[in-house]
Amino acid sequence: MRHNSGFSLVELLIVLMVIMIVTAIAVPALLQARRSANESAALGTLRTMASAQVTFAARNNQQYGPLGELVKGGYIDDRFSDLTRAINGYLFYDSNSVGSVPPQIEGSALPLTPPNGFAFSAQPQSPNQGRYNFAIFADGVLRYGNQFPVGAGAGRPVGQGATAP
Repeated sequence: MRHNSGFSLVELLIVLMVIMIVTAIAVPALLQARRSANESAALGTLRTMASAQVTFAARNNQQYGPLGELVKGGYIDDRFSDLTRAINGYLFYDSNSVGSVPPQIEGSALPLTPPNGFAFSAQPQSPNQGRYNFAIFADGVLRYGNQFPVGAGAGRPVGQGATAP
């Protein structure tokens, strides 16, 4: 009497098809979770950068400093000394690196550049890394938008509206 053990080709194909279906369902959810985690990390990093800037100003006659001074003084770590390196899928900029014309706070004559003000922005390295651009200014409000750079009056405050992350 001959006894065959093992799986038939049909059984193996069914198992393979089930694995492919589960993968097709799980991968988009995994990518969305990663994108959300990157966005949360970017918001936390911007809060840390703004807090470091306020601490710097408190110790330096209420004058804000450029990003390089914050790194040199140990207010933030040296990951920010190279603005071309992504941190958790986001590229971070200070107001000096966004453009040649300093951004303005709407309704104010103060520029967002040191020593009178500051602005930090975060832009996703690619659409797979994050959905929104974020920014924080001397007023301490985190803002987001689909365009870069997010201006002080242009972006919506994080946490307001139905589309907030």
